[in-house]
Amino acid sequence: MTDKDTTEQNETPAPTEPFNSAVDHYQKIMGMPSSKADLKTFPKFIKYFYYFVITFVIIAFLLMILIPIFK
Repeated sequence: MTDKDTTEQNETPAPTEPFNSAVDHYQKIMGMPSSKADLKTFPKFIKYFYYFVITFVIIAFLLMILIPIFK
């Protein structure tokens, strides 16, 4: 084994920052939040609207399954 082989094995490339990070782009340019929104901090109207939409979607999904069965 030569000195050249030994130095090539021991050297590790230095970590570099990516030129165009997608996460950094979404957070800075597009305004993507870095964490999920906490529903407890929203105003009551938005919370109730959220609950209404989720309930509507679940009931609509169940009706789409049950109506063809009982026809």
